[in-house]
Amino acid sequence: MANSDTVDVQQLQSTIDELYDKLTSITITADDADKLDGHHADYFATSEQGAKADSAVQSDSLETVATSGLYADLKNKPVLFSGSYSDLTDKPDFSTIATSGSYSDLSDKPDLGTASSSDADEFADAAQGEKADSAVQGEGIAIVLTTTSDFEQIESLDPQTLYVMPENNN
Repeated sequence: MANSDTVDVQQLQSTIDELYDKLTSITITADDADKLDGHHADYFATSEQGAKADSAVQSDSLETVATSGLYADLKNKPVLFSGSYSDLTDKPDFSTIATSGSYSDLSDKPDLGTASSSDADEFADAAQGEKADSAVQGEGIAIVLTTTSDFEQIESLDPQTLYVMPENNN
């Protein structure tokens, strides 16, 4: 009884076994259940995030400077000062001495007295002044007239005392 609707049971069983083997070799985890187009659900925005995105400022609506950060991309930039004094407006009126620096341009000069008419070499120079500053000054100094023998018997010399011994005085 050969019928065209007859199926070879062994071949059918072999095909079913192959499909079974292929299907059982696929491992499906719980993570796979949440995937869409190969991406996990966390990859996509929530409806709340979508609503925020719809109302957010879009980058194509921003001025160029917002994304470049360059001063050159600013519009309506202020006119900057050149740095030149002559470019300033509302400058103060300075007296002549402020710009010349010359003593002769000074008004209300002080009366300098007679020292101003003397030559500079009539006064001590800086080195002489330093020596004078470090020299023993007379203020607070005692002067004691003594003999050499009396001087030799002094146990402790006073640094504030000037001991004077005349020549040939023993």
